[in-house]
Amino acid sequence: MRLIIFIVALLRTVFWRFLGVRSSADHRADLDDIKVPLVLPLMAFVVAGMFAVLVYSLADIAVHVAG
Repeated sequence: MRLIIFIVALLRTVFWRFLGVRSSADHRADLDDIKVPLVLPLMAFVVAGMFAVLVYSLADIAVHVAG
């Protein structure tokens, strides 16, 4: 259960950072809550990869539907 909470906290931090709408004080508070700072860049890389796969898949579907 603690692992799930930790992963959700990491995802929340990464998504807020990707959007760029969070204040710097809130961002610092999120970083203070995360005990393993090396995991954060890894999670950001995974989320960016998932986003790239999603965009590629949607483009592939659009090409096959259109042509």
